Amino acid sequence: MNYNLKPIKRIIATAAFWVFAMQLHAQILKTELLNETVTQYQKAEWNISLKTSWNNPYAYAEIALDMLLTSPSGKTLTLPCFYESGLSEGESQWKARFAARETGEYIYQFELKQKGKVVSSTPKAGFRVNPSKAKGFLNPGDFWFFRYDNGEPFRGIGENICWESRDEDDSKYFEALHEDKRFNYNYMLNKLSVNGGNFFRTWMIYWNLPVDWKTVNNNSRYQNSSSPYNESGMKRLDRLVELCDSLSIHMMLALESHVGYMGMGWDISSYNVANGGFAKTPYEFFTLPDARQQYKNKLRLMVARYGYSPAIGAWEFFNEIDNAMYHGKPEDRIPDAVITAWHDEMSTFLKNTDPYRHMVTTSISHREVEGLNDLKNIDINQKHIYKNTAGIPGTIRQYTQKHNKPYVIGESGYEWDWSKNF
Repeated sequence: MNYNLKPIKRIIATAAFWVFAMQLHAQILKTELLNETVTQYQKAEWNISLKTSWNNPYAYAEIALDMLLTSPSGKTLTLPCFYESGLSEGESQWKARFAARETGEYIYQFELKQKGKVVSSTPKAGFRVNPSKAKGFLNPGDFWFFRYDNGEPFRGIGENICWESRDEDDSKYFEALHEDKRFNYNYMLNKLSVNGGNFFRTWMIYWNLPVDWKTVNNNSRYQNSSSPYNESGMKRLDRLVELCDSLSIHMMLALESHVGYMGMGWDISSYNVANGGFAKTPYEFFTLPDARQQYKNKLRLMVARYGYSPAIGAWEFFNEIDNAMYHGKPEDRIPDAVITAWHDEMSTFLKNTDPYRHMVTTSISHREVEGLNDLKNIDINQKHIYKNTAGIPGTIRQYTQKHNKPYVIGESGYEWDWSKNF
């Protein structure tokens, strides 16, 4: 058979030309260090102007801006940067946020990638880091304490704050208390600090710090958004991180709650195909490659925008993942192997993306998930214990010995049922 290949060659040539033209068009226009001096363990921030095109500036497989650093000791670091404003094809504004662990001279440059290929980079430049008296980031220590960068041991004293006051609380006995606007992060964390606290745990969900929720609910601090990520949620988390840094308080930040994969939570989820995501069901959220890629976009954003801060004591993937697994009909139960594989993939990605290598954890309510406690990139195992507080010490000893890593009781109490008057 004879084929006329000229039209096919013209199509290939045209496609190659447009790819080449797009790469020529993509350009880092300007970078600016906003700090007059850079101090160890404190935020240094850059503004970066780009001219390039995208469909979604948060999708790193499509477009990614990185800051490449060489530390005074010769270590190489890759810091993801994040989109702030501007339009595709026009000039857009991006940011880099970095906290140096070493003192001395850093060398850096910015690198722009489209579809994994470098299309623009800046000349190498430098900045000097002055020493500080800060203790640094939290790191694993042994089974019983963490350790700061300066070698000093850390034991956390604090509590679950979980969220700020909501507009309408669902506790008939404590409604007035829980809706009191006084109970915001500024008030609660200052009280915690004054009383000797240095650690707390809080959630990201559609009524609190809703970074990846286009639709919010039950908290007038936030507004709905048509963007891939919620501007009001990101800005409030900016302020929370800065507040924690000012008070030398660390947080375990729960990136997800089981509530977001049940009932109304799933109905308004940004990962639901009905709202622009890829998954028709929570099961598909954990299994579909496109849904997992969408979630990795969130993880990269969290590292780029907030990872610089020592206030991030640990990233917690899920509050009580088992409650999401067992929600609904028995036939809808999500298998253990699916959840463990998802955590394995996401914890590995997060460790590889986060140049600070913050500690990583997740939590269960009371039902074990096979294999979850033995994942390489989960630093801390944890569960929640209610109505059996006397069993806490034995549980910690048992699981620490069995899985050879720290075990934390992330929530505990005499009663879990908030509909009761306790």
